[in-house]
Amino acid sequence: MEEYFYYAGRIDAGKGCQELIDFYLRKRKQYSDLPLLILSGHLSMELPRDPGVIYVGYLSEQEKQEALMGAACVLIPSVMESLSLLLLESFAARTPVLVREGSAVLKDHCIKSNGGLFYNDYDEFSASVDFLLERPHLRHLLGANGQKYVEKFYSWPKVISVYEQMLCLNVSYQSNATL
Repeated sequence: MEEYFYYAGRIDAGKGCQELIDFYLRKRKQYSDLPLLILSGHLSMELPRDPGVIYVGYLSEQEKQEALMGAACVLIPSVMESLSLLLLESFAARTPVLVREGSAVLKDHCIKSNGGLFYNDYDEFSASVDFLLERPHLRHLLGANGQKYVEKFYSWPKVISVYEQMLCLNVSYQSNATL
């Protein structure tokens, strides 16, 4: 299968999707062989009639996992994320992300993990896309870094350990408070 970019979630202008599609189509005018933009999830806006933008509807978890694993890059255009499951799922699938710099949380995940890039405007989006497409080996390294990051901080054993520590601290605090 040919390369593609992937976005999953609510396809809505408020999630940055309109700007993402505008940037993608602008780039596609300059680079006719630009990989497809595949969108899945709840469609809340009208999509342009362009053969490069493909809406596939809702995907099963297996199909979504396969889409994440096969993507050249996962695009996350929202600046309003407190935590993006799509980012963590992308990292777990060894797929790098390209996120909006305006989302401090997503940018921070990219920096801490070294698993993705971020952009602020069209020129940075365009340069990031070029950078990733011209360097498949780097995409692989970014994806591997993202996977290590998720395993270190977001695996079930790690999450359970953090909850157990918090519960023990809370129980300890409450017993000390009653003394």
